[in-house]
Amino acid sequence: MGATTLTLISLAAFASSGVAQQFPGVPGNGNGNGNGFGNGNGGNGFGGGNFNNFVGFNIQEAMHTRRIHGILATIAFVIVFPVGSIAMRIIPGRFSWLLHALIQMAGFVLYIAAAALGIKLTQDVRFGGTSLFEISTINFHPIIGLVILAVFFFQPIFGYIHHIQFKKYGVRQTWSHIHLAIGRLLIPLGIINGGLGLYISNSPKEFKIVYAILAAVFGIAWIFVAVISESRRTVVSASVSYWAPLRPRRGVTAEAATGSFMAA
Repeated sequence: MGATTLTLISLAAFASSGVAQQFPGVPGNGNGNGNGFGNGNGGNGFGGGNFNNFVGFNIQEAMHTRRIHGILATIAFVIVFPVGSIAMRIIPGRFSWLLHALIQMAGFVLYIAAAALGIKLTQDVRFGGTSLFEISTINFHPIIGLVILAVFFFQPIFGYIHHIQFKKYGVRQTWSHIHLAIGRLLIPLGIINGGLGLYISNSPKEFKIVYAILAAVFGIAWIFVAVISESRRTVVSASVSYWAPLRPRRGVTAEAATGSFMAA
């Protein structure tokens, strides 16, 4: 995850500023762009095999790994996780929670794959023995990504406890709020971290625009549905509380009254 973006950064910031000053023009083959780096046979802006030998790793392979890392993480955080959260609230039926769980787990698997590629990059891409995690100007991206990954491993557990307790008590318990809070924190944090990855990797403007559009569309939809859902839950809860003393034997929970749209 962060590591992947880190790769580009490391290549662009570390290599271009340091190596280009000491070896201006070493990697180029006649199609220079003014910064000492040619377009190269692979079209990656860092020249051919000579530069690969110099830095000690395959530039083209690193760029490919970074690209796949970014795509997988984007699909997970910008699309899958918001859709999974929305599905829980708008799809009716007793099994909406199961659909929610399946979608979120699919996103989690995608993110694990993205993180694995990012971690691989931090292992493969080193400059003079310096790990990407040691470069303070860019290490925030992989660090945030790994923290998100670590917390996410607990989210399915919290979700399961929430589901069991909700079935038992009919209202949200402590674990419900923990599960909701983590989800509401990690999704926007992951989206922001993806944007930081695009920034530090100096990705093309078109990529940034597409990412911003997708994040805006799915993010706004996610927030809108959550706000509407919670507002309806509040209204129904107030109504149930008002009538409860008059119908002590016919308790109706807010969840039961509103259906799966109100669920978590």
